[in-house]
Parts: sequence; C-alpha cells; structure tokens
Amino acid sequence: MIFYARDGSSHSTLNVFLAGAGLMGSVMVSYTSARAESLIPKCDVGFLRRPERVVLLIIGALSTHPGSQNLLANRMPAVLWVLAIGSYWTFAHRMYHTWLEVNRQDAARALAVKNDTLSGRQERRVAPEPNFVNGANATQLSTKQAG
Repeated sequence: MIFYARDGSSHSTLNVFLAGAGLMGSVMVSYTSARAESLIPKCDVGFLRRPERVVLLIIGALSTHPGSQNLLANRMPAVLWVLAIGSYWTFAHRMYHTWLEVNRQDAARALAVKNDTLSGRQERRVAPEPNFVNGANATQLSTKQAG
C-alpha cells in the first residue's frame, strides 16, 4: 500500500484501494475458516486459500519493476485485482459452505430426534456427576479446609 500511496511515478489510488481490499479479504478468509471450523469439521473450500495468496504475492513482488512499461515486468496491479476479488469470493464461498453444512447437521439432528420419538424411545436424562477432587467432593473439601 505504501509503495502505491507515496508520491512518485508509481502512485495509484486504485492500487492502494486494491491492496487494502486484498488485505482485508485475506484476513476475512482466514477468520471465516477459523470460525467455521468451530461449527463444522473442516472448511477448506474456496479459490484463494493461503498458499495461493502467498504465491500470488510472490509473483507480483518479483515481477514488479518501478517505471517499467512492459506488461510482463509489472504484474502487481493484476495480482492485486485477483487477490482482492478472489479473497472476497473465497470468503463468500466459505460462508455459504458453512451455512449449508450447519443446516445439513441441524436437519440430520432433527430427523434423529423425530425417529427416536416415533420409535417410542424417550430421551434419557443423565444427572450431572458431582465434582470430585482426589476422592472427596467439593463440599467435603471446603469443610476440611475451613476447619
């Protein structure tokens, strides 16, 4: 962002915006994956996962030569476009995938409860176990310490 924001021959407000959008999109992709994996077993779908984003940035960084008008010598603007659009696409795809998986799990759970009810089985309720610490429960432990 600083490279394109500074005054000079490579100054480009559009590229500053694209770098910021790509940065936010990359963070959102990682965050979405982490949050989704707290609800579903695995969420590694999408077009631009972390390795692809790193490779894109390396290609853009190694092929950028300030002041060059050659299309092949200045690929960073194209990389920024792909990174910005692809990151948001991956973010949306992961959100949609998570939504589908959670709805599928809820439907399977509801079907299991319905089948249990229809077959006449009642839901068993298990009483919580007392909190034992080294063979004594918590109330016995507290009375021993107080006395």
